[in-house]
Amino acid sequence: MLPVQIRPATIDDRAFILSLVPRFVEFGSPTGRNPEQVIHAIAREIDRAIVAYPAPQNIYIAVDDAGQSLGYIFLETLTDFFTQERHAHISDIVVIPEVSSQGVGQTLMAYAETWAKEHNLSFITLNAFGGNDRARSFYSRQGYQEDTVKYLKRLE
Repeated sequence: MLPVQIRPATIDDRAFILSLVPRFVEFGSPTGRNPEQVIHAIAREIDRAIVAYPAPQNIYIAVDDAGQSLGYIFLETLTDFFTQERHAHISDIVVIPEVSSQGVGQTLMAYAETWAKEHNLSFITLNAFGGNDRARSFYSRQGYQEDTVKYLKRLE
């Protein structure tokens, strides 16, 4: 497992974070959405989080011992639709291809748990594209269970 530290993102991390956004569509896009739409929407949310505050809030960067950025996680606090319970939500998590399967994602996921506990949140949610079997398998190995499944039908 690669030694990794987690630090808060700064505005200087914007280019690095945005450079990783295309990775979200490497395994396909959600039904009825083209890759450009997905990339644009995720980038818009990243910019909202980075620009809206003096320092980016809830975005954390994984770095190696030399300070090289390896990936990021974007955490939010949401309210559960059914219980109205506040909980942590992993909006985005991605690592650079060069460190895929070297434990960086696991370290970021563990950080999410620590962050949630520090904020007195009792569970974490995340979304995965239905066709991204690799991500879905990774989340299952981390102890996450499928919760709800969203269906879409385009009307002509």
